[in-house]
Amino acid sequence: MNTIVNAEKKSAAKKMALVTNPNTYNYDIVYHRLRFKVDPAIQFIDGEVTTKYIAKETINSVIFDLSNDLEVSSVKQRGNDLTFSRSTDNELIIDMPFTQNTNVLDSLTIAYSGVPPTSGFGSFYHIPTQFDPSTLDFIRAFRSNGMVALQTRFER
Repeated sequence: MNTIVNAEKKSAAKKMALVTNPNTYNYDIVYHRLRFKVDPAIQFIDGEVTTKYIAKETINSVIFDLSNDLEVSSVKQRGNDLTFSRSTDNELIIDMPFTQNTNVLDSLTIAYSGVPPTSGFGSFYHIPTQFDPSTLDFIRAFRSNGMVALQTRFER
């Protein structure tokens, strides 16, 4: 029983120590689609993430947390290229071509690549195991031409 209690204490301590970025509080993520190629031998990732989100207030830009170790090649909204910049705090700052109103659902697709950090937030590490997506009801995984795609849904 002590093992369970200690594990729960450790889990709770991690959740309480979670540091969130206040620059990301102006939207709610409702869906992520991740498509990427990973080569664990050299710890390299190449892919894209499409994020559907709902604006919690009127916004002119969207900020995502993204390691500065990863290079962003494009950001698109409805097939159109958007301008973006990077901060020194592992942020991707996306300029919207228009003002997005509160409670409006929209999406962005970010293409990126690089060698992720080896520790901390966004780190890359490989655990040799068999992945059985049927055991996780919130993830669907499939392979196509060497591309791995993961889809997650966040219920509100």
